[in-house]
Amino acid sequence: MPLYSSINVSLEPQLKDKLLQGEINKVICPRCREAFFAGRFLLYHDMEKNFMIWMAPKVKGVFRDDNKNMESERRIQRRREMKNFALLTVVVMFGLTLFSGCASMTGRTAGEYIDDAAITTAANAIIIKDPDAQYLKIDVTTTQGNVVLDGFVNNKETGERLVGKIRQIRGVKSVKSLLKVEEKK
Repeated sequence: MPLYSSINVSLEPQLKDKLLQGEINKVICPRCREAFFAGRFLLYHDMEKNFMIWMAPKVKGVFRDDNKNMESERRIQRRREMKNFALLTVVVMFGLTLFSGCASMTGRTAGEYIDDAAITTAANAIIIKDPDAQYLKIDVTTTQGNVVLDGFVNNKETGERLVGKIRQIRGVKSVKSLLKVEEKK
């Protein structure tokens, strides 16, 4: 069956009936015998009536009953959903691998790191608020809730007071003091 890009029904009147019956640009699969619309643009021209139409192909383009089309659309939608699910699974697995990899490299999870940073910040705030230690250089290091204080204090009582206050911070497991009493000159 020929495929048309234009028809002139004034010159070939039998093409008008074929068009109205859906036979223009219809293709039949030799294997399954299904009928399909070829999906071509078509110029329809009737010189006697001074009439011309530019026709666009159907989007679906298939001459099947609606139930078969709906089944086909459902299969396509299901394939899309399965692909999306597979992609989501890969992304989640990648994310889990990435975050567990961080923990295995440093020995600490992101949550532990954030908790230690919060403890260090709270300990530094205690040191700054202390009237005897606020101008001294004291380093605070926190690892998995274990706090180490290193630096100088004016006297032993200041060091003990700081250690006591830092032990009360939520999440602190232990406090090790490497504080030295600064000699007065």
